[in-house]
Amino acid sequence: MNVKPAGGQYIAMVLQWVLNLGLLALAVILAVYLGKETLHLANVQLNTGEHVSSYLLIEGIVIYFLYF
Repeated sequence: MNVKPAGGQYIAMVLQWVLNLGLLALAVILAVYLGKETLHLANVQLNTGEHVSSYLLIEGIVIYFLYF
């Protein structure tokens, strides 16, 4: 009763696995960069001067939302 998938179904299954693994890797990479950007924004907010801080903060916020 063990039915083997046809050739086309096997190729589709392999390609779906490749796609899922690629999307998972992309999600991990983006999560890491989003975490780094969060730390950078916190550093800018807490440790820089007032005049420079506003420009760096705006730049950081724009970059932060580009990840979404």
